This record gives sequence, C-alpha cells and structure tokens, in this order.
Amino acid sequence: MSHKARSFAHLFLASVSLLAAVCMGCGQAETKAPGGAAAKAGPADGVAPERFQAAIYEVHLPPAMVGQLDAQALAAKGPTAADLEKVLAAIGRTRAVYQVDQSVNPAKDMINVGARVPTITSSHTTEAGATTNSISYQSVGAIFKFAGRPAEAGRKVLDLKLAVEISAILESGPEMSKGVKATTIGNCSMGYTGPVELGRPFVFFSVDATVKDADSNAIAYVCRAVMGEPKP
Repeated sequence: MSHKARSFAHLFLASVSLLAAVCMGCGQAETKAPGGAAAKAGPADGVAPERFQAAIYEVHLPPAMVGQLDAQALAAKGPTAADLEKVLAAIGRTRAVYQVDQSVNPAKDMINVGARVPTITSSHTTEAGATTNSISYQSVGAIFKFAGRPAEAGRKVLDLKLAVEISAILESGPEMSKGVKATTIGNCSMGYTGPVELGRPFVFFSVDATVKDADSNAIAYVCRAVMGEPKP
C-alpha cells in the first residue's frame, strides 16, 4: 500500500465540481476484459457475471488514529454505504470520491472510472500586469481489476483478488497567486485478496501517515464493495 502526491495549480475551482459529477456515476465507467476487448462472461470462465457495487471514500484523520482503522470492524459497522460514510465521518473529514454499480465477470474484468481535469502548471505575469497561464490536463480516476474463482461448489463464495488504483484531487492548497490555488493530486494502490460471500459487503483501505493534508492529517482511501445482490 502506497501513496504518492503531486502538487499543481488548479485551473478553475468549478472543475472540482465537474470531477465529482463525472466520478459519482455520471457515465464514464467502462468495463473491459484483458487486452482491451469488450468484457464477456460465460460458463467457460467458471464464474457467472455478478453485480458489483463499490464506493471509495477519502478520509482525513490524525496520524495517531491511523492504527485504529480496522477493515472487518468497518464492514460490520457499515451494512450500507450510507452507514459506513457516517462511521468514517466520525473518524475524520470524509468525502466520497468514486462510485461504481455495474455487472462484471469477477474472474477477469476491469472497470475504469475517470476524468481529465485542467490544471495550471506555471504562471507568468507580463510587464503590463497581465497573467499568462500554462495549462495541463491531469487524469484522475479509479481502476478495478478482478481475478476470482468459486471457492466451493454449491456455495455463494468467491476467492477474489481485487486490485484498485486511485488518482484523485485531494484538496485546494495555499493561494499561489490571485484566484489560483495549489492542488494536490494523490495516487495510491490498494487491494483485497480472500473469500467473499456474495451479497455481503467487504472493506479494505490504504493509508500512509507520511502523506499529509494542509492540516497535517493523514489521508486514507477506504473502499466498501459488494459482489452480487446485497442481502437485506
């Protein structure tokens, strides 16, 4: 589990809202099989296609609380995504960054949710006082890669290996010039390996206490996922 962070100047504060609109289910989700082909599921895979739901949250918490995060406890306390978000909000400042709900073949598919957001890489002020900005577009999003197989015949359990790569705008930083703020884009990788009961939520996370926000809080990414139709 690792984090890397880069700082950029944000082109428009409105683009943060645009990112949220795209990433929270506005359609730029794509499912692919290995090699880029369209995803197809069938009996030969040994795993039937299943509904996959996931929500990724960004949580800002004091470094001393990092060791208190427990995936099993979070799954137990968050029977629904709304419940988990409330639990995380009690730990630290929380926001949902990505959300997925679609059918996948858990043996081999990949889901890619993302957007490209404009940032200012440099700023120059002319002798006349005008400001010229150099613009660059940065890719942000989440990639889910699946590798699963039935754990036992006749049981609704999968041996699942799920790898997730995340790139997201963390928050606006200090003002670099009038109307232009520094923006941090964080990258992390996390995953889950083990048995998954269809319909039951499971939680995993990535956190690095060495990566801090403007208030010196650590930043954690927490993923809640459900494979199959949720159980009541």
